[in-house]
Amino acid sequence: MKTFSKDSETEKIELLMDSEGLDENFIKSVGRLTLNFAHLEFCFALFTGSQLGTRQPLNQIIISELSFKQLLNISSGIYKAIETDKENLAKFDQILKDAFSLEERRNTITHSFYGHNKEAKIIVRHKNTSKGKNGYREQAEIINAESVNEIADQMSKTSIELGKMIFNLSK
Repeated sequence: MKTFSKDSETEKIELLMDSEGLDENFIKSVGRLTLNFAHLEFCFALFTGSQLGTRQPLNQIIISELSFKQLLNISSGIYKAIETDKENLAKFDQILKDAFSLEERRNTITHSFYGHNKEAKIIVRHKNTSKGKNGYREQAEIINAESVNEIADQMSKTSIELGKMIFNLSK
């Protein structure tokens, strides 16, 4: 049991710190987020692997050891080396920018722990960090399925746009 206050002027709300009582829609939204991120990563891996000049499984062996950021950086370098159309380059740059942002947002969701209160109908995301300059910090914010679904939807749209660009390269 943990307490949470929406702001300094409100009463404290007791939160259960387990996953058993979490709203089913919230759990589904986190699942969608996870699956859509995996698809986005797959699309970048597909693009990068298709451009390496090696056959499977050699290209997949190499790509499987890359972090998402490394995969994006390599994809960017490859795309900029093979594409000359300024409009396509701008579209790809936007996809990359979105992908970097989406990874950060996904990390925020998946690397946190959650509390909930059924009576108050809230879910609170918690994250504790300790960084050199800032020291120890506790973060807490109210979150819901809709906000997580927005991120998952953006991941899906970004994957679709990337897929279109990959398909158009092969024409």
